[in-house]
Amino acid sequence: MKKLVNKDKKRRKVVKNFEKKKKILISIFKNTSLSTFIRWNASNSLTILPKNVNEVRLNQRCIVTGRNTKIHKIYKFSRLKFLHLAREGSISGLKNSSW
Repeated sequence: MKKLVNKDKKRRKVVKNFEKKKKILISIFKNTSLSTFIRWNASNSLTILPKNVNEVRLNQRCIVTGRNTKIHKIYKFSRLKFLHLAREGSISGLKNSSW
């Protein structure tokens, strides 16, 4: 599990490093007022970038356990850890309710 968490952290770092460059190249490519040669060069530069630059390749992971399935969007915990912390009362603003 720790290996996957570290791999995800590395991917996030790569995405962050290439974020500005990718946005600039995309804006050049979409700008129709520029010459086709400049736009073509921007397109080629985009294809040369590594695969891990895309945000799509990132996984949402639990910040405590590292699970990648069934993550609560607001709290960033897996459902198991979320229930455990909610029962303990560790999450502020959240309380048990019974019917």
